[in-house]
Amino acid sequence: MNLSLYLTNPKDTGFYVEVFNQNNSVHQYLYTEYGAGKLKNISNLNLKKGIYYIKVRHNKGENNKVSYTLKVIQRDTTPLATAAVK
Repeated sequence: MNLSLYLTNPKDTGFYVEVFNQNNSVHQYLYTEYGAGKLKNISNLNLKKGIYYIKVRHNKGENNKVSYTLKVIQRDTTPLATAAVK
């Protein structure tokens, strides 16, 4: 399974993102830089079949609420057809 993770975040906040499987084994650990509020690709993942979880935490402390948007999109990895030249 090929996925892309996209995240928006305020310009004064960074995020910690963990992708882990059902056995609680971390597949990928990411830290985003301070953002500009735009949706940004933070990772491309190639995962084996299974159940995965994504945990997102901000660096502002647990008591502060920080809004963000996380999008997970499956990438199309179908090879392009080769053009036939006649």
